Amino acid sequence: MTKFRVGWRWHVVVLFSVPAALTLATVALAGHDPAMPPVTVLAAFLPGLIMQMITTGLAEKPGWREFAMPRLQRRYGPLLGTLVVGPLWGAWHLPLFMSDWGNWPHMSWTTPLEFIATAIAFSFVMTWVFNRTGESLPLAMLLHCGVNNFFSLARSDMFPSLSTGDAAHGFLLSSTAAAAVLLIATRGRLGCPPIRDAHAPQGRTA
Repeated sequence: MTKFRVGWRWHVVVLFSVPAALTLATVALAGHDPAMPPVTVLAAFLPGLIMQMITTGLAEKPGWREFAMPRLQRRYGPLLGTLVVGPLWGAWHLPLFMSDWGNWPHMSWTTPLEFIATAIAFSFVMTWVFNRTGESLPLAMLLHCGVNNFFSLARSDMFPSLSTGDAAHGFLLSSTAAAAVLLIATRGRLGCPPIRDAHAPQGRTA
């Protein structure tokens, strides 16, 4: 939780790749370029991100990423560990769909299923960032909160004609594409270093 000292390139990549990927995916679905957000949105983007880190980040990430993921990864590997954390993380949000946040009671039954699918896909991205930064929880929090901040502040101004459902499709599209690229590029290792079995017999060294 206190590993803030990670290469500055990682902070830049995480900070800018999230809104860039979400914008590109939404453009692909909307079929038109985004509108320039007003100055007030741009001015509020960084304070909003900090607020997301303090609230959403600290509310979710210590449990799912700091506690659960390393233990599951050591026992089952990064691929299966992510396939355990992803659905649980998505299902943990299901009570929100019974509130105004989830457009209850006018919500389609496919909406929470799409949300869980997105959580699974995005979890692969989070696992890769978490592993590649030496298990830096602040960087994992920044990755997640960047998504929330984009949807909370910028999305409606950049794509005013796009519905909330279509915006969710964009998140699913970008997460799935990123997860597929990372899984193929890392051959399913997702940046996880070789895990040494403490109970395995030790071979002789030359």
